[in-house]
Amino acid sequence: MLIPEIIASHLATHRRLTVPAFGTFLAKETPEGHDILFSELLKADDGVLRELVMQRQNVSEIEAAGAIDRFVFEVRHALTQYGYRDVPPLGRLVMNEGVIALDGAVARVAAHRADETEKSVSQRPAMQDSRAPRGRRKRVDIFTWVGIVVIVLSLALIAYTYWSEKMLGGSL
Repeated sequence: MLIPEIIASHLATHRRLTVPAFGTFLAKETPEGHDILFSELLKADDGVLRELVMQRQNVSEIEAAGAIDRFVFEVRHALTQYGYRDVPPLGRLVMNEGVIALDGAVARVAAHRADETEKSVSQRPAMQDSRAPRGRRKRVDIFTWVGIVVIVLSLALIAYTYWSEKMLGGSL
């Protein structure tokens, strides 16, 4: 399964999917189906696309990251060279004055499951938010703060040592 197909199938049941270092595809539910929007503002890797590629293509994490990087490179190259890139089934990405958007700002994507196309909008399952697990994020935040505290304490110790040698003549 190609990355655009993975993105489209994920957006059939979720609100967004971030392509690392590229942007985020956002799904908006309408009576006709899903409207897909693209935003370059959200580029941080939340790991969701990598996990989906690993599961659907049965590859390692490194291979999945490589496939995503190749996809981003190919799309950026086509946008730079030609000003557009068709990304079926999502639509056509266009670059206008350095800004990337889906052609016409909105692309309609049909649901990828046959049973879902038969359901009415009221019977569709509610969309889910696809963010990274909170536990992992908190652990990273804690390690970041511990690192900052260690650096600050090290700098304070260096400054105190320098001051004591200068002021007290090195006799401690």
